[in-house]
Amino acid sequence: MPGFHTPNQDRGLPTRQLTLPDLSLAPAEITEISLQMPESGDWAGLQMGLQFDPAKLEILGIQTGELADLDADAVFQPQAGRIHFVWSSAQPQSIAAGQNLLTLQVRAKTALNLSEVIQLADGFESLGSLGLAPQTLALSFRNAENGLVENAIFAPQPNPTRAGSRIPFQLAKAGKVQWALSDLHGKTLWNSETDWSAGPHYLEIAPETMPQSGVYFWQIIIDNQSFSGRLIKL
Repeated sequence: MPGFHTPNQDRGLPTRQLTLPDLSLAPAEITEISLQMPESGDWAGLQMGLQFDPAKLEILGIQTGELADLDADAVFQPQAGRIHFVWSSAQPQSIAAGQNLLTLQVRAKTALNLSEVIQLADGFESLGSLGLAPQTLALSFRNAENGLVENAIFAPQPNPTRAGSRIPFQLAKAGKVQWALSDLHGKTLWNSETDWSAGPHYLEIAPETMPQSGVYFWQIIIDNQSFSGRLIKL
């Protein structure tokens, strides 16, 4: 079976949470629920199994999130009442807090609370790789009204680059984002101020913005918070 490991006893690894919304559904009610990571980080792989009572809940559709190499083949249902999710990447990918990894369209067959019906699958280890550090994944349920609680900036991808790059970031709430790119001598090559909605986004840096090989410096300002770093053009 695809995955990082076969089932085994507790490995004593650090634990990271994945969350689903805790909703109460009426019989025949259809809704969408999203599997999210409540903490931001750079991940190279995720593996999780979910199980539920197929007499109470039905999966109507599955939509994958915006991660490199994450597609429909990453999710499969080996039997009724089970979903296995296996994803890996050659390079760690930034996952923002509150970013959707999977969205499930579900239909309740009876009145239920999702937290009482869905749990981690038996016999299938839920593991991840935070950078190169293995993690145990746990499942918890979030208040459906909870939103993002932090602004965050992630490492440019790719860096170094032979062309352009992009900087993933997330906003806890809608607002203005200021950003600038300068060369090694402090000359500003590009600057912008744009309104963005809450949630995960990317700032695209076009190849022509960095005309020569060398070291460049980027700065992003969100709600008077300043983030900065280096970007290398090969």
